[in-house]
Amino acid sequence: MQHLPSADPAPVNQDEGVEGGERHNILRVERATRGIVIDWADGHKSLFHHIWLRDNCHCVACGNAAIGFRYLRVSDISPDVAPATVGLDDAGNLNITWEPGHHQSQYQAVWLRRNCYSAAERARRRHRPKLWDGTLNQLPEISYSEVTAGDNGHLRMLELLRDYGLVLIRHVPSVVGELENVATLLGYIEETNFGRVFDIIRTAEQKSIANSVQPLMPHTDEPYRYRAPGLILFHCIQANPKDGGVSTYVDGFKVAEALRREDPGAFDLLSRHIIPYRRLYADEVDVQAASRMINIDDAGNVIGIRFNDRVAAPLVLPEDAVEPFYAAFSKLAQLYGRTEFRLSIGLVTGDLMLIDNDRVLHGRTGFADGASFRHIRQAHVNRTDFHSRLRILGRRLGRADAELDLAPGAVG
Repeated sequence: MQHLPSADPAPVNQDEGVEGGERHNILRVERATRGIVIDWADGHKSLFHHIWLRDNCHCVACGNAAIGFRYLRVSDISPDVAPATVGLDDAGNLNITWEPGHHQSQYQAVWLRRNCYSAAERARRRHRPKLWDGTLNQLPEISYSEVTAGDNGHLRMLELLRDYGLVLIRHVPSVVGELENVATLLGYIEETNFGRVFDIIRTAEQKSIANSVQPLMPHTDEPYRYRAPGLILFHCIQANPKDGGVSTYVDGFKVAEALRREDPGAFDLLSRHIIPYRRLYADEVDVQAASRMINIDDAGNVIGIRFNDRVAAPLVLPEDAVEPFYAAFSKLAQLYGRTEFRLSIGLVTGDLMLIDNDRVLHGRTGFADGASFRHIRQAHVNRTDFHSRLRILGRRLGRADAELDLAPGAVG
């Protein structure tokens, strides 16, 4: 039997940790031509269009769009829907009776403010990642014992990953199975043609360059998939950084902003045109996808990076864009290679690095001749599941930022 969610759950706070307060008090309500204007006690002004308000009625009959379970269909709403009556009750709720149909809706003030779609409120709700480069003086890290001790350590790990795009977990038992245990704190492991877990061990086998001895330039993994891995976990079972193989990381968001400043035209080309990627193993797998190297949202904010020139397929672009695009492509590759942006970390036995594959590029130095045995286990977790865990745990522990809008990653 399917259990249906409540049509009108208690509101979840995302505003400075307090449901009440001046910002949630409505001073006055005024009618506009096709909407309602609300003046708030903190001086903010919101415009809510009639059709938006009617669509977001969360009474028992209409369902609740806030939890993704509704009965009302957009096609059932007249484009000319308008209030017959508008007013505030003693609790400060907005009450509307609609025409046609005389349907009654009630909206809590805190819910209205949380869902205000003014430019200022949309910007306020957007998560702002902490950008970094090679001068990062305090690596985002946490101990395995803290992560596994309870909700507080678990959430701290998730928040570090959200804010910096990477987090190093120290002192993880260097045994098979611990990678999977950590992955369950993020979401569900995604299986690919490489398996559920991929063992990175130096070998002459070239099915994956990760197992080679040559250095790897900074890149994002597997852009040849329609949805590349969201999060990557690297668990160091055995390693000696003195032998080489030092891990390198680059904040793709930081580099994208540097490119935007230094060459706005190049930034525009790379955020507008898609390029194809392909990986072919004869008679086994042929995966192809196309995406933008820099993904931005409607407001121009960088929300995802996808860069791996080793697996880029022949470009398919308008003729007049080919040479300018290659110039922009080259400029971005040069920026990714600049030492000022690179963070180098020699992983040792018991380290587990989590990275956001839609933001952070990773690579490594080559190995010295006669280097000792090195073994790293790798797995992928879906970005959607990570954000779900972050929100739920944040709400459970009363975080004021639990409902921030998070970057969806390189979605296309």
